[in-house]
Amino acid sequence: MTLSNKSSRNSNSRIRIIAVFVILATFLVVASYYGTKTMSAVRAYVTGEGLWSKAQKRATRHILEYMQYEELNDYKQFKETLILHNQFSTSRKAMISDPPDPKTARQGFRASQLHPTDIELMVWLGSNFHDFTYVKESFEIWKNADRKIAELESVAQNFHQQALQEKMSPRQRKEYVQKIARIDEELTGYEDAFTATLTSVAHGLRVIIFWFIAGFGLLLTVVGYLITAADFKKINDLNTKLERLSLVASKTTDAVIITDSQERIIWVNAMFEKLTGYSQQEVKGRVPGEILQGEETDTETVQELAMAIGEEESIRKRILNYTKEGEKLWLDITIDPIFNDEGECTNFIAIERDITEQIQKEAKVRESLERYDVVAQATSDTIYDLDLEKNEISYNEVVHDMFGYDKTEIANLQKWWEKKIHPNDRQDVVSKVDKVIENGKDRFQIEYRFKCKNGSYKHIFDRASVVRDERDNPVRIIGAMQDITESKKAKQKEERHRLLLQSITENVETPIWIRNKKGNIILANKAWKKLFNLENKEVVGHSMFDLLDSEVAKKFHENDLNIISNRVTQTFYESVKIDGVERYFVTSMFSLDDVPGLENAIGGVAIDITARRQAENKLNAAEQKLREIVEHSTNMFYRHTTDHVLTYVSPQSREFLGCRPEEAKTKWTEFVTDNPQNKEGLKKTEEAIRTGETQEPFELELQKKTGDIIWVEVNEAPIVKDGETVAMVGSLTNITERKKAEDEIKDALKEKETLLAEVHHRVKNNMAVVSGMMQLQAYQEEDPQLESKLLDNVARIGTMASIHEHIYQSEMFSSIAFSQNIRTIADKLVDTMQVETDIKITTDLEEVELALNQAIPSSLIISEVITNALKHAFKDRAKGNLQLKVEKKDRLVDVTVKDDGVGLPNYFNATNESDSLGMHLIQKLTKQLDGTYEYQPVEEGTVFRLSFKKD
Repeated sequence: MTLSNKSSRNSNSRIRIIAVFVILATFLVVASYYGTKTMSAVRAYVTGEGLWSKAQKRATRHILEYMQYEELNDYKQFKETLILHNQFSTSRKAMISDPPDPKTARQGFRASQLHPTDIELMVWLGSNFHDFTYVKESFEIWKNADRKIAELESVAQNFHQQALQEKMSPRQRKEYVQKIARIDEELTGYEDAFTATLTSVAHGLRVIIFWFIAGFGLLLTVVGYLITAADFKKINDLNTKLERLSLVASKTTDAVIITDSQERIIWVNAMFEKLTGYSQQEVKGRVPGEILQGEETDTETVQELAMAIGEEESIRKRILNYTKEGEKLWLDITIDPIFNDEGECTNFIAIERDITEQIQKEAKVRESLERYDVVAQATSDTIYDLDLEKNEISYNEVVHDMFGYDKTEIANLQKWWEKKIHPNDRQDVVSKVDKVIENGKDRFQIEYRFKCKNGSYKHIFDRASVVRDERDNPVRIIGAMQDITESKKAKQKEERHRLLLQSITENVETPIWIRNKKGNIILANKAWKKLFNLENKEVVGHSMFDLLDSEVAKKFHENDLNIISNRVTQTFYESVKIDGVERYFVTSMFSLDDVPGLENAIGGVAIDITARRQAENKLNAAEQKLREIVEHSTNMFYRHTTDHVLTYVSPQSREFLGCRPEEAKTKWTEFVTDNPQNKEGLKKTEEAIRTGETQEPFELELQKKTGDIIWVEVNEAPIVKDGETVAMVGSLTNITERKKAEDEIKDALKEKETLLAEVHHRVKNNMAVVSGMMQLQAYQEEDPQLESKLLDNVARIGTMASIHEHIYQSEMFSSIAFSQNIRTIADKLVDTMQVETDIKITTDLEEVELALNQAIPSSLIISEVITNALKHAFKDRAKGNLQLKVEKKDRLVDVTVKDDGVGLPNYFNATNESDSLGMHLIQKLTKQLDGTYEYQPVEEGTVFRLSFKKD
């Protein structure tokens, strides 16, 4: 009974532990799910932002290219690229609408390359959490970016319309480009801010989830331990078993893979890493077939392996896999399941043996057999049968075709055969045959010349077998006479070619070499040895690592191994540092695997192009400079035939001819008007074509395709080949403006003055806006010191604004009436500072005109002095006097500001460095004027004097 109760209690306790475990695990899973889902959504938004950003950059690039070249295709691509932004904008609006519209949001995101899962995550986060602080902030950034996209589209549309009208000036084009660049810079800022905001969300969630999982994970560990102790023992037993397998596998020379029951890799041995190029970290957790199989892997073999694994059965197959570098790898693979004590399949172990070389050898054997069959079928030999007892010989039908004899001319006697052998070969052949017979040999082969019917001789390769009777006496000789005349000639020709090739190889100035897989030199000609200063050394049989610089040898060896591995011919450019000098070569390397004895060897030829490369670099640099000059010049460059047909026109044709370069490729005389003055210019062109001599520049009146008339100056020269003019090249300079009257110049000057006046007026207005904003801020500021500093800056801005106002009103842009400006500054400062003292301003101002570079700093100095007087001189005073005086003696200008205030404090020293911004400005600006200043106390108040020379 006691045992029963104890068992029941243990059971109930276990149930409670399991219940707690399930509750905690459920809570942890739910929390982790939503945390992970949120981070995945953030990651999806960052991915979407990347697509958005790439599309924006492409759109910007297309519109800039359109602005430069005015190719309509660029504008179309710009519009097409913006579709993604418009769709994304629709998605954003749908998610923040009330209520959210997920369907519309999904449709907008589908315009991109986003994964459907990412789209669902983005819609989920945007629709449900768009009011959360960080998400709301990100959406606000997104909204601002959409506005900028709209602005970008508007600027592009305006440019497009103006370009279609062909009324675009270079200045306007430049302004459009600057606008696009500014918008692009602002969009980049929004993109970075959007990513940074969402990243901060992801980082915060990651930290929270980490500690949350860590805490609950600890609890789950404790609870799980209470109910899984027995399971741990099983796992430990299984791990021990796997460790033993791994230990054995690590010692084998085959590649070994151990996976779990789901075919995910949990361990590979070192041979697998060496064989495939993948490290254990790269493949862990992945299915072997996903990383090793490729496009040429046999699908039936893959299905057979999958079926055996699915049925938990052992299997052995040959299969083509691929290394990490994409190289083919033939494997003999054996896969076995691993079962636990309960009979459950827990793992699979695969043993893979590299049979690549074996497969290659088998392929070569098959290829050799096929070649042999073809040769055997194509070979026709004269077969003969010599009866030694009867001294008779018979031949097959081939003898007639081979030597030209008909049946009546061939005697079935051995003597006939011997007589047809060339006299110089006969005795030697007969003697060799006799020796074979006497020595008891069964086979022999000899070469000799045999006479044909036409009197010529053919080279014969005779292979024969001796037939003997039971007493070992020779009774018959059966043989085949093979015509090797052509082969003999070919060998002689081959020998001549060999000697010729050897002579060429040794005497050519191009380096030629053959090396084996280990880097040992098999052949190196004189040029190769000369290149590396090895003329007096024996290099054949030596390793290049012993002969060359280590870095050079290492580089060459890598190239060699690549050629051997891929068995291809490669031609490439390379640079080699020899004796500290960079040399450039065009190198051709090839595998010699089809040459017996050189299967693992590489041949190479290198052409030294150092001089050509240097010349090309100089030529490219010169060409680039010339291209920049042509494309950015204000002149139009052209080339035309002797029939006046334009074959090249620079991009400036839009300004000169009113059309694009490709549209201008017609007879350029079609653009010439009927102005009588043009006849002289056309005569000079014809004279240059006729004589091949350059003529003096001339002027032409041209009519653009738009109908506009322009005047150009023509500078051209003939291109002469073999004493004949083949083309004309030249440039056009637009001199229309030069041909206009002085009235147009005056109008232009007046327009310029109006423009400058407007600029100064707008500058003054903008400064007034800034001054007003700072003054309003000062009135609202509770901090007296900050209020004082703001009012000081208001005064300074007012001073500069007054200068621009004087310029605008006087319509004089090189100088201003300095004395008048001083009085204006004083009046405005009294109004701005709003001092409670009644200030009376008296002036003695001599008229002085100052250039802007002196008027601005001197006005700022006087502004600072008056500001200081208004702030400090009249404290607790009902009234005060301020005297302004300007005198000019020759070039010396003296400015005096005097007040009747409280005077200077005892500690004041105007020559020392001061922390006061005002005094610092006075010192620096006086130095800029190359002048002097001083503060002097007087009986009543203070006097400030400024002296400088007028420019």
